[in-house]
Amino acid sequence: MASTTIRISKDDKKKLDELMSILSFKTKKKLTQEQLLKELVDLGIKFESNITEQLLSDNDINEIEIEKDPFFNLPTFKLGRNASENIDEIIYK
Repeated sequence: MASTTIRISKDDKKKLDELMSILSFKTKKKLTQEQLLKELVDLGIKFESNITEQLLSDNDINEIEIEKDPFFNLPTFKLGRNASENIDEIIYK
């Protein structure tokens, strides 16, 4: 299983630990951070539209204009039928 490191604020870490404790108490099961994050991600996917609405109405979030974000301005290439044969020429012209 792959793993990664994420950074969260001390306040959010405290809230996460409190939530983990409450859920462990209520379910009478030991809950790991990995299990909790998996459940939160699954719930996030299930309730994506609710989260989107919340984020759009939240004025505390630093808004980044998509037009200015380089991630959303990646170059696009129209590849022909023989692109697999000459892909390097197409990309590195």
